[in-house]
Amino acid sequence: MNRFCASLIVLVAFVTLAQSPSGTLPVLHLFTDNDQSIDTKLEYITGGCYIDEVADGAFGSPDSLIRIQIKGHGNYTWNTFDKKPYHLKFRSPQSLLGMPANQHFLLLPHADDWLGYLRNTVGFELSRRMGFSYTPRQEPMELVINGDYRGLYFATEQIRVDDNRVNITEQISEDNASDPSEGCWLLEIDNYASPNQIAIAADSVHRMLVTVHSPQTMSERQRQWITQRLVHIDTLIRYCDVSDDLWTEWVDVESLARFYIIQELVDNIEAFHGSCFMTIDGTDDGKLHFGPVWDLGNAFTRGYASEQHFITEANDGFNKHWIESLVKHQQFMDCVRRIWTKFYDDGQTEINDFIDAFTSQIAGAIDANHDRWPDYDTDNMLPRWATFKQFWAKRVEFLQQQWFLSGISDTECSDITVCVSGRSIIIACANFEQLVSVYSVTGQSVYRGHAHHIDHLQPGIYIVTIGPIRQKVLIQ
Repeated sequence: MNRFCASLIVLVAFVTLAQSPSGTLPVLHLFTDNDQSIDTKLEYITGGCYIDEVADGAFGSPDSLIRIQIKGHGNYTWNTFDKKPYHLKFRSPQSLLGMPANQHFLLLPHADDWLGYLRNTVGFELSRRMGFSYTPRQEPMELVINGDYRGLYFATEQIRVDDNRVNITEQISEDNASDPSEGCWLLEIDNYASPNQIAIAADSVHRMLVTVHSPQTMSERQRQWITQRLVHIDTLIRYCDVSDDLWTEWVDVESLARFYIIQELVDNIEAFHGSCFMTIDGTDDGKLHFGPVWDLGNAFTRGYASEQHFITEANDGFNKHWIESLVKHQQFMDCVRRIWTKFYDDGQTEINDFIDAFTSQIAGAIDANHDRWPDYDTDNMLPRWATFKQFWAKRVEFLQQQWFLSGISDTECSDITVCVSGRSIIIACANFEQLVSVYSVTGQSVYRGHAHHIDHLQPGIYIVTIGPIRQKVLIQ
C-alpha cells in the first residue's frame, strides 16, 4: 500500500466525524505531499488529486492520484478569508470537469458573495450572450484537502493565452525579436502592484496600472512599445475633445461597448479599475480589444441604490479608468445603444431561467458548505437568489430607461402608430407581417408575434417594439 493510500484511510475516517461533502456535486480530493499546508502564493507545493463521480469518466482514483502543484491565489480574498482560493497546476494538460484540457485551473471559493454565488456566474453568462470570443468556464464542485472538507468551490479557467482560452500567439521576449507592433498582448488594468507591470501616469489622480500577462517577460524594446501605445490611447481618450474620435483608430469600439454593458448590467463598481482584461493582436487589426470578462465580485454591492450608472459613484475608492471619458463620446454610446437593443430584445429575459437552473445545481451543496463555514452566513440562499433577481430586474429597467426610452416620443414613424385602448395595445401598420414584441418594464416578455391587437393586459408600463419603433405605453 503506498503512502497516499495509507494517508487516505486515516483521513477518510476523520472526514466522517467532521463536515463532509453533500454528495450532490463532484468532489475534488486533494492531497499535498507530507500533508503540507498551502499557505503561500509565491511558490507551488506538490501533491496529488482525484475526483469522485465524474460523469465523463474517471479522473484519477484513491489508488492512482493525478500529480499536481498547488499554491494560493488572489489578493483581497487570499488575505481576508479562511476559505482560500487556489491555483492548481497539472504536470500535463488535463480536462478538469469537462473543461478543455489545460495545465492551469483556479479553485475559487467566492467566500464573500452574499448573493448566492451568482455574481461571477451571471457575469460570465452575460459575456457568452454578448458574443465574446472567449469567456472563462467554471464548474461547481466540492473540495477536500488532506481530508478536511473545504466546502463549495468553483473550478475555473484561469485567463491565459491558449487555443481554447485567449487565442492569440505568444511573442518572443527578446530585443532582437520581431517588431512588437506585429506581436500579441494580453493586458489587464490592475489595482494591485505586480511584476511585469506598467504605470500610465497621465496625472496623479488617474494613475493607471497595467499588468502585461503575455508576453510573460518583456524585453526593453517590448516595454517601450506597449508603454507608448497605452500612453497614446490614454491621451486620446482623456484629453481630446469628445467630438474627436481619433481613439477609435486604436480601440475596438464593439468589444468595449459589450464589456461596458456587462459591467453596467451587474453594477460592478470596480469596472475599469481592476480585473479589466484587454488584448492586442498585431496579426489582426492591431487595436486594443476589451475582454475576457473577469472577477465581478463587486457586482450589486450598492443594492437598490444602483439605479444610477456605476461611473457616478465618486466615493467608492475606484478610479473608473477611461470609461468616464468614453461615455461622453457619441460614437461609443451609439454602439452601446445598438448592442443593448439587440440584447434587450433577444437575451435578457432568459437570465432568470439560467439563474434557476444554476441555483438548482448547487442547492444541495449549500447546507454542507454552511456547516463548514457557519460564520460566512451562507445558509438560506432562497432569499438571496430572489434578491439578485430583483436587483437584475431593476437594473435592466434602469438601463433601458437611460439608454433608449428617455429619447423616444409618443410617435416616431408616420406609417406605424401605437396606441392604447383600455387594457389593449393597438398597432396600426401597413405591413401586417411586421414582428411585434411587447415587454413589461422589468424586461419580461409579454407577447411576441404578428398580431397587432394585444388584449387583456394588466395595468403597468409596457415597451412595444415593431420595425423601427420602440415605444413605451401605459395601461391604466
